[in-house]
Amino acid sequence: MLNFNPQWRLEAPPNDDLHHGSIPNEAVDEFVQLIRAIAIGPSAKRVWEHLKRKFSGPARRQFWLSTNASFAEQDGREYLVDAARNSPLFIEAFYDSWTDLMSENPAHIPQIVPTLNRILSAHGIGFRLNPPNLETLGEPAPLVEVVIPAATLEGRASEVIRTSLDRAAEYLERGDDRAAVMESLWLLDSVTTIFSGLALPAGDVNGVYFKTIVGDLRRLQSGRTLSYAARWMETLYGYLSAPGGGQIRHGMNLSNEIQLNRNDARLYCNLIRSYIEYLLGEHERLTR
Repeated sequence: MLNFNPQWRLEAPPNDDLHHGSIPNEAVDEFVQLIRAIAIGPSAKRVWEHLKRKFSGPARRQFWLSTNASFAEQDGREYLVDAARNSPLFIEAFYDSWTDLMSENPAHIPQIVPTLNRILSAHGIGFRLNPPNLETLGEPAPLVEVVIPAATLEGRASEVIRTSLDRAAEYLERGDDRAAVMESLWLLDSVTTIFSGLALPAGDVNGVYFKTIVGDLRRLQSGRTLSYAARWMETLYGYLSAPGGGQIRHGMNLSNEIQLNRNDARLYCNLIRSYIEYLLGEHERLTR
């Protein structure tokens, strides 16, 4: 048994660009070839039956003995295909099967860890075996931390911001990328409203919606970082709103094959969180 997130024993991790959730068919074929390399001669049927027994749980199949070696291999491959829906359980079952067989016949069955890791790497499967641990590769960097100034926001506003930030992070963690970006964009929209009615030396912020508020900030803070940041926020907001762009706020262009992926979602969420923290800091500075 390997050490990894116990939640993955109940449900596979979300599929992303690293195939965390499932094992691609091409990789399954390579694992089958490895078993074929040691399932030779009179022991062939016993090797495949042992593999089937180990994979019956991850494959969610009842274990039955096959009638001969040929059927044992055919059935064994089907077990592997079914188990491939959950990468961690597949890797664990294969490793356990191989090490059991190796302990029975160490003179003829080699170590599997380097070969197994090579296959995982070649197929972009985001795990590395380091017994007794199954390590996750390509873990995303932590989300940008947002500091909420207490001095310029009343308690209710701070609570709304913190709750929304936590909700977006939770969506992203469980693989609901679109919901994470939508929640983040809603929060950016909401945070900009704290500037509405703010009196600045060059004039008042009269806008009440995102577009008019950031437009006022860009105009009234011309030449300052806030003015440029407002322009960048407008660009991001517009892109994420458009059906032909990020396809988040105003619906998706169903004829567009470009889909939101995990890497894009994390980028959008981190950009928005950075803008939110910056806006909160600027609001505190301007209202001192």
